Amino acid sequence: MTTSSTALTIALATVMTTPTLAAPPVPSTQATNRFADRFDGLGIGQLDPIDKTKWDVSVHTRAREFWFELESMQAAHGLDTAPPPATHLTSAYEDAVYVAREHLMTAINAETYGLIYLTPHALADWRDEECVIRFDVSTLRTSRRDWIDLWITPWDDNMILPLEEELPDLQGNPRRGLQFRMGTWRTFFEGAEVDWSHFEPVRYDDHVGTLLPFSVEGYENFVTPDARQRETIEVRISRTRIRMGLPDYNFWWVDTEIDDLGFDCGVVQFGHHSYNPMKPGTLAPIAHDTQLAGTRDPSPGSWHWDAFSIEPAIPFESIPADRRFVVGSDIQPVTFARPAPKDAFLRFAAHSRTEVSFDGGPFVAATRQDGSRENFGSHDDRFFSSYWMPIPEGTTSVRVRMTAQGIWDQYNFDTMAKDFSIWHRPEARTVPGGATVQTGPIGHVMR
Repeated sequence: MTTSSTALTIALATVMTTPTLAAPPVPSTQATNRFADRFDGLGIGQLDPIDKTKWDVSVHTRAREFWFELESMQAAHGLDTAPPPATHLTSAYEDAVYVAREHLMTAINAETYGLIYLTPHALADWRDEECVIRFDVSTLRTSRRDWIDLWITPWDDNMILPLEEELPDLQGNPRRGLQFRMGTWRTFFEGAEVDWSHFEPVRYDDHVGTLLPFSVEGYENFVTPDARQRETIEVRISRTRIRMGLPDYNFWWVDTEIDDLGFDCGVVQFGHHSYNPMKPGTLAPIAHDTQLAGTRDPSPGSWHWDAFSIEPAIPFESIPADRRFVVGSDIQPVTFARPAPKDAFLRFAAHSRTEVSFDGGPFVAATRQDGSRENFGSHDDRFFSSYWMPIPEGTTSVRVRMTAQGIWDQYNFDTMAKDFSIWHRPEARTVPGGATVQTGPIGHVMR
């Protein structure tokens, strides 16, 4: 979705209207760590959950009345995993991300704003060579107000819920980072005004977003959109260049030199966004809405994902919690699957003024990540914020205490904190007898 903001520097002269067709560089043969997940053997005859030993999952909606159960929608695949056009009715948070027929699904419907972020337990690493991020994804869009994106953010600046400042939720964008967001471009198709789908690259420095050069060529021009057929998208990052496109078609929306990003490895987040996807009006439809979706009415989208890989990758440990959320009237402990390692961080989302207690100790102020709304003086306590703070070694539980602020205090609304995990990035070590650099114990598949 194309947006505008005073915080976003857009140089129209940099927007290319023709695709970039240069061949990608040959990847290095140096031995490296690699993250990969193909969901093999899962979702056969029944819908399966995502593997939480490989992924952190955040499902969020802005609307308070849907904090405990999402707005319902018909999500792709039947309960027996029958392929599209078969669907099943869903509204549970736990069912917004699922595996069907050996690939991953995300499905969300939110009138006021909602999103899903999938975070693999591995950092993209371009310290010594180009890093390649690849994933397969479906191309059928049923609403221009339902889209996907990809964030890459430094470890110290990562946010559980990053979002462009101009959108109507959350605390804005991170201090530094890269985002590749799906956008639309108005054109004509068979005599009608329509929108094509493409990706736009934005780099963030000191919370200010700069739109980098890209092509507005829509993939609908050369790919037949299909819920069943997934296309490979590839992102390549080095210290001096970024690229993003469809390698099977030798097509690149992004192929540009860059100044040093100021970081050389980062947290990777795959996003699915929903912003009133059924909204009627004068906006041009996606060209294939009526051809392939079977209706003239826009509808919430289900995205099909598969074959994720990051290479080189730096694995990190993520320790899950025993519950998705706590509310302000409940100071019961959030318990983790194992004790916090040394030099680990507590990561969660909450709003209002938040304090935490480690293993029954005294409450201390929680540390909120610095989003662009804080940086520009426009933070609003109505919105969830991302929290990121050191956690004492050996901690197995935390309690959260929230003091309602703003609208929550005014109307005596309850408060919430959610999506807890403990993150730990092991120190690098060299494997004896070889030059391959590992990064500590690996608790999931890295091949």
